[in-house]
Amino acid sequence: LLYYDRSLWPTLTTALSPVEPLETGGVPVVLGALNYDILADSPTEIGTHQVRTFQAYGARHEVALVSPVPLDIEWLSEQCKTIVATEAAMFGGVPYDRYVFFVYAGSNLTGGLEHARCSVNMCDVRALTSPTKAKSLLALLCHEYFHVWNVKRIRPREYGPFDYTREVHSPMLWLAEGVTSYYDDLFAYRAGFYTAEEYLQILARDHFGKLLHVPGRRAMSVRESSYLAWVKLYAQSPDGQNRFPSYYLKGGVLALLLDLAILHATDGARRLDDVMRMLWETYQRRPYQGVDEEEVFEAIEEVSTRAVREQFMRWLDSTEEPDIARSLEPFGIEWIVRDAGAQSPLEPASRWLGMQLRSDGGRLVVTSVEEGSPAWQAGIAVDDEIIALADRRVVTPEEFELLSSRVQWPAAVTAACDGILYTATVEASSADEFELRAVALPTERQRTLRERWLERSLLPSLP
Repeated sequence: LLYYDRSLWPTLTTALSPVEPLETGGVPVVLGALNYDILADSPTEIGTHQVRTFQAYGARHEVALVSPVPLDIEWLSEQCKTIVATEAAMFGGVPYDRYVFFVYAGSNLTGGLEHARCSVNMCDVRALTSPTKAKSLLALLCHEYFHVWNVKRIRPREYGPFDYTREVHSPMLWLAEGVTSYYDDLFAYRAGFYTAEEYLQILARDHFGKLLHVPGRRAMSVRESSYLAWVKLYAQSPDGQNRFPSYYLKGGVLALLLDLAILHATDGARRLDDVMRMLWETYQRRPYQGVDEEEVFEAIEEVSTRAVREQFMRWLDSTEEPDIARSLEPFGIEWIVRDAGAQSPLEPASRWLGMQLRSDGGRLVVTSVEEGSPAWQAGIAVDDEIIALADRRVVTPEEFELLSSRVQWPAAVTAACDGILYTATVEASSADEFELRAVALPTERQRTLRERWLERSLLPSLP
């Protein structure tokens, strides 16, 4: 039962099922949940936010936009329709009777959380005012919506029924979040939000390239990082990226390589989609119980070959570097790593120091330092305050980045550690630039496999 002043807060949005129609305007509002798990998994927003609804696959969908300024909910609703049509087509329908896309737009908001019948998605206001920035929001919506199937239903056995009294450890977050992290950009591409060229560039920069700047990938396997999520990801040390590979990032890269391996082994007849559909069939047979790793590995082998299964298991269990170029060669795609060049006379080449910075109340603070990087070798550490570069004051990450592309290296970095000033001489290196490029003259098999991997049917209609 919800009691509130509907004259002040006229709009209520929830994934819970109303016992009585909300349109009656009565108070209290009566909502229903079959058990505590459903109640705990159902956010509710009461306020003055915008809402749009649409029907698809026999289910009611709502888009709730909460923002400090008026934004285009009509556009957002149309994109959500496309996401539903694109992802549900893979599984032949949706497993719910109602679903809510909660979108919270504010200052520097980011991230999302999945639920069985809704998702909470946060973004900066600019994501709904700029076509370029909107693409990251659309990929986030694709990610959280895919969890309708993968995690909320196809789930590691440890993740339900729930025990709310203890930590829940699982070595399978590579499936729950890694596979989903591969599919978010893939579905954004299939939905038409990216061109093929844009999608390849995103894979090169934000998947492969980003992973190469996580030294922790050489320290711990993705299965280990999954099992230790409670103490390593959610209570991460300042040195986390040097010791802990994200199962989101590395898990997503391994899911991509698995998709390519299945396509290659089956001459394009099968792919990771088929594995996910097999796991979906398993869930439908026994929704009360999740899957274990062996069941996933068996599905991979049934869809492809024993060799693909064993290779994927080695990737999950080891810190060996996957051969990206070799995985892409059957598809006629080159993996290119080179020094970043100047964009124009007004935009000199970027320089790389291997540290991340953030503004904190007028201070420029180091948030991470990559092991072995120029900043690491110069003795700069997490939580140090950067004061000047080459005797020029800097107070924002943007100022530091701009100045770093224009000074002569090696250069002096003035900083403070626990209130003590120091100056370090840093020799910045050229920033890396990553590219996936289709070869000009692919073989017939390469062309066929690449087309199969990147095939899509734009703007499928909603049933």
